[in-house]
Amino acid sequence: MKHLLLVHGVNADRDDDAFKSYVYEQLAPHIQNFDIIVLNSRHSNIYAMIESYIDSGETSIRITPLTFFSTYEQHEVLPEVITTFNHTHPWVTISIAYPFSKHKFLKEILTEQLVHLATDKDMVAFIGLGYNQLKLPNDELAHFVSTFDAVGVNVKGFMLNGAMDYKELLPNAIRRYNKLIVVPLFFMPEKMFNEMNDNLKRMSIKKKLHVIPSLTTSTALKNMVINDIQAYENSRLYI
Repeated sequence: MKHLLLVHGVNADRDDDAFKSYVYEQLAPHIQNFDIIVLNSRHSNIYAMIESYIDSGETSIRITPLTFFSTYEQHEVLPEVITTFNHTHPWVTISIAYPFSKHKFLKEILTEQLVHLATDKDMVAFIGLGYNQLKLPNDELAHFVSTFDAVGVNVKGFMLNGAMDYKELLPNAIRRYNKLIVVPLFFMPEKMFNEMNDNLKRMSIKKKLHVIPSLTTSTALKNMVINDIQAYENSRLYI
């Protein structure tokens, strides 16, 4: 079995390469037979990567997007990839893992942090990646936010881009709250987090601001990815 992990870059070779190396170093001691590909890099070719696996004799490939919500590539590109290889190599099994937001453990990670940080007078902003022409991640974010209704914190969802752009919506949404707690829900190079932080400081939000550190460096999130991959491998032992 071969694992192909997908990460979302920022279309800057230096940042993307450093991020790819960081993710590899975090996972290499715990899982085997995996590669990492940067989704939006001009140097990445997922077709060629899978073709090389098949040429080396692999018949089972699992694609694991390291994303919180569906990306354009997951929604538009991966279905075409699977359709192509189902037609050209029908003996090869290719499966796709769910985004992080579909894992129950992610809610547990965030809940543990938020119950100690937020009161009923504060607002928690989940900020995902977002796209101008793809509604699916917005729907996934809205559903994920709704699962926090019973937690006792005021959670609202925003995106870096698209119809739920945080730069446009946050100033009005925060008005009746005392503090804004931002939770970045995008697994990307540090450059993107720094850009978001800079934008937040420039915005007219006259409230206390607390930005939770990037989950990209979270040990709990790393363990969630490792456990998911290992659980999938164990399930294949009985097929």
